[in-house]
Amino acid sequence: MTPSAHQVLLHIFDCLEMILLDLPAATLLACAQRVCKAWHNTIATSPRLQRKIFLSPSSGREGRSRTPNPLLATSFPRFFTTSLYDHAGPDEVLESLGVPGEVQGILQRPKQEQPPLLRTGASWRRMFPEYPITFKLGLIEARVMVDLVSYHSGILDVPYGVTMGKLFDTVYTMFLGRDTFADRFCIYWRDKTRDPRVTPSSYIYGKEEIALSTFPSDVTIVIFTHIYDGDLALLPESKADLNPQYMPADFDLSLVDLQLAFSRFEYPFE
Repeated sequence: MTPSAHQVLLHIFDCLEMILLDLPAATLLACAQRVCKAWHNTIATSPRLQRKIFLSPSSGREGRSRTPNPLLATSFPRFFTTSLYDHAGPDEVLESLGVPGEVQGILQRPKQEQPPLLRTGASWRRMFPEYPITFKLGLIEARVMVDLVSYHSGILDVPYGVTMGKLFDTVYTMFLGRDTFADRFCIYWRDKTRDPRVTPSSYIYGKEEIALSTFPSDVTIVIFTHIYDGDLALLPESKADLNPQYMPADFDLSLVDLQLAFSRFEYPFE
């Protein structure tokens, strides 16, 4: 059987690439790759299509305009906040992963099947959460110890660029998987020119903006965590130190060195 003109057209790489570029990113990622081998290979080898689904580091033409990944923002809404004070608890994070019901503490939840997002080979882990990509994660942790709160900070260097997998694994290391009561966190998508101002009240009431102010301008994604029993809050040194229940199958431990930024008494006037 002689192939029709449109069938021939769809097997020419440049023509197929132009057609696929008009598709929404979600359709490219979830549906178009499954149509046939030709479509899958075109999407996998086209730099322009890879950039459209945030799987290519850079085109060299993004400039400084910040573009969040809309696919990831939909699947991980609590990871794409714009305020340093927009905190979320474990419940909200787990629900975004497809874990139903309320959580009183992740370690008390009965074991169940791994959510699909956490299975081996999940494509979201290779995607970049934004363009242009960043190579550093800022980390701030508030530790409550009876009547004392201490703020610790550090910078995690990621030489090949921060992917969503690296971002999630760092949050898991610092928050979801910790063997302590980590009660809230946020991810701050940072523009240093818009950082909250450090004022005298920042020191009186203990605010995370003090630790934030120590980061250089190239730290554009900042993870903040707040935990109790801070005197017992040892940072994990291996995967064995973390709760494995909701750990991604491809989890990669992020070793973090946090240093004391400042501390204050919880009730300075009593």
